Amino acid sequence: MTSDPVVQQVLEAVCARGCRYVNACIEALAEGRPGSDYAGLDAAQRRRLLDELRAIMAVYEAR
Repeated sequence: MTSDPVVQQVLEAVCARGCRYVNACIEALAEGRPGSDYAGLDAAQRRRLLDELRAIMAVYEAR
């Protein structure tokens, strides 16, 4: 969980769309591609979002 409420809101919206969508966002963020869900975030916020999404998905991959 992030302390940035804007990133938290985007994080929740992305996660609500499911694992496939989260993985697609991770890939796009890692490659620096734009995305409508996080278009309003600055570079630091996008990096935080990417870190948070990776941490969330690591839980599923560890199973």
